[in-house]
Amino acid sequence: MHGVLQNITPTLFNIWNQTKLPIDNIKTRGSRTEPYYLTSEALEAIGSALASCRPEIPSYLGHAPRDIGRHHNGFKAAEWKTWLLLFGVPLLDQHIGSQYIANFQRLGELYALATSHILRDTDISRLSQSTIDFVRTYERLYYRNEPERLPVCGVNIHYLIHYADYILDCGPACYWWQFPMERYCGILKPKARSRSQLNASLANAVIFTEHLNHLRFTRFRPPPEPGLITLPRLLDRTKVQLTSYQQIVLQTLLDRSDIVSTCYKRCQLRCDLVLGSM
Repeated sequence: MHGVLQNITPTLFNIWNQTKLPIDNIKTRGSRTEPYYLTSEALEAIGSALASCRPEIPSYLGHAPRDIGRHHNGFKAAEWKTWLLLFGVPLLDQHIGSQYIANFQRLGELYALATSHILRDTDISRLSQSTIDFVRTYERLYYRNEPERLPVCGVNIHYLIHYADYILDCGPACYWWQFPMERYCGILKPKARSRSQLNASLANAVIFTEHLNHLRFTRFRPPPEPGLITLPRLLDRTKVQLTSYQQIVLQTLLDRSDIVSTCYKRCQLRCDLVLGSM
């Protein structure tokens, strides 16, 4: 995730759009051109192609594509993944040199192999050779043994050589990459809402979330008659129109299609615990 998707892949794009190396800067290079340069017209064409196909990309392929020329600085790892594996090679065709596209394609192939759910010994050997081939070609195309090009040789390029060893030690990369932890951090961060009582705030939010996760196993009734209190109970009836998505979620959870819903503002789970609608 961090090595390939958030470092090497955007580094390659920054090399192509002439923002990585000072010697490639359009203001200092003069009339010199390189076969890996993406012109402003090429960037516009590639970005427009990505933006225009958003409605036609099925959700199982991942994050809907954005205009990479305008938004590449804000790309997440999942967006760089779709660029590396799906969109990059066909969209770069005829805009940069074929050997540069082939090197980029090799990166996508070794990434796909390293993150496969099952890897045999022959696959690991192939992965090791692919990383070596990629790094050697990368250095020949972009570094060229020129000191002013040294910034293209970041540490993550060197780490690629060790990926096969990491997989031998830990298994396929999809079982120890950082996607689950990054996702969990994104879930936890909004739950810690108190700066003075951070731990208590986070603990309460986690407990509340688990209560909500278990609500599907509880049969609710409208508020009982005065004097008869059974928990959990729903409080403060309100008129709210459920969205179509909320209706689908309810139908899926309850395994029913004939649902007539009534909304309440709060839910009392026990005597000392009341959850709001949020």
